[in-house]
Amino acid sequence: MDEPECTQDYVVPNPQCELAFLETFQDDITQNGKWKYSKQPEYKNQAWIQGSGFVKSTLECDKALVAKNPATRYGIATLFDRPVINQESDLVIQYEVRFQKQMECGGAYIKLLRDGSLRSAEELRDDTPFVVMFGPDICGTMDRVHVIIPHFNPKSGKWSEHRLRGGPRPMNDTNTHLYTLILRHDDSVEILIDQINKFTGDLNTDFEPPFSTPAVVVACGRDA
Repeated sequence: MDEPECTQDYVVPNPQCELAFLETFQDDITQNGKWKYSKQPEYKNQAWIQGSGFVKSTLECDKALVAKNPATRYGIATLFDRPVINQESDLVIQYEVRFQKQMECGGAYIKLLRDGSLRSAEELRDDTPFVVMFGPDICGTMDRVHVIIPHFNPKSGKWSEHRLRGGPRPMNDTNTHLYTLILRHDDSVEILIDQINKFTGDLNTDFEPPFSTPAVVVACGRDA
């Protein structure tokens, strides 16, 4: 597929607050080496396209990272410069998703990976330890926006996954949608879609199993 000629460069808006990480995919990720495709067998059939002509544009020449093949596992990751710790502050995870056509069965998750879980982004696996998993999951009657937070139990010495109960339904169309997860330091949780609040809850009452102690996120990277 040929890339249409852009008549002007897309100008990325300046953030209005301090960000721990920002990616707009305007630069060629194969050249700058910031992002790495997983080389693990489970992702062997993945095929990414980066450009502005492969999705329905809303902003001229605004580039995107596009998963080319349907019914295929995709894994791409980058490492943060330093761990992100939300012990005394709120954690906000936000990203845009657009489906090429209505989704029948699949997801578009983002993960913050556990600090020290990867030596290289190319080692990313489906079971790589993470601290937050967030995003739309669409399959039949089980449509939901997932929030999964593994938590370490100091008594048992084991990790367990805590899943949000009753999350909002994701958008299933061909428009761009902005998904936002806010984990506040008071253990409250918010989910927004297109900047509209779709869920407000609490780590101690709205997750299964509930958290017995406050959750602290320590992350080193993410995958999309």
